[in-house]
Amino acid sequence: MNELRAELKLATETFTTCVEFFGENARKQQPNIFFTYISNFIKAFQKCSAELKERKVQQERARETEKKQATIRKTPGKSHDLMNELAARLNGNGNERVRSKKLASSDIADGDFERIMTNLKEGYVASDGPPVPARRSRQSVSPSRRSKVLTPQLVDRERV
Repeated sequence: MNELRAELKLATETFTTCVEFFGENARKQQPNIFFTYISNFIKAFQKCSAELKERKVQQERARETEKKQATIRKTPGKSHDLMNELAARLNGNGNERVRSKKLASSDIADGDFERIMTNLKEGYVASDGPPVPARRSRQSVSPSRRSKVLTPQLVDRERV
C-alpha cells in the first residue's frame, strides 16, 4: 500500500511540474483535460509538419520543371522546329502551311538561289537516283460523244 501512495505522490508531483511548465495552475487544471490539450497539439503539429514537407516537395518539383522548360526554351533547333510542326499538325493545324522564319542573307551561300530554282523546276526527287521525268496526263478515250469543251462549274473549296 505504501508503494501505491509513493507512486501517487510521484505522479501528482510530476503532473504539477508539467502543468506549471506550460504556464497553467495545477490546482485548477484537471489531468484528463490538460493531457487532451497536449495530445491535440501534438496531432496538429505532426499534421502541419507533414503538410510543410509535402509543400517543399511540390515547390522543388515546380523548380525542376521550370529549369527544364528554361533549358528547352534556350536550345531551339531544327528538331525543335520539327516537333512544333508535328504538334501543329496533330492539333488540327495540319492543313495550314506552317510558316518558318525568314532566312538571313548570311545563311544563303553563293549559288543557293539558282540551285533552289532549278530544283523547283525539276520537281521533287525522292532518292539519289536519276530524276524521273514528269508524267503526262492522259485523256481517256470515251465512247460517248461528249463535247471536248469543258463548261466552268462552281466548286465549293471551303474546308471544315
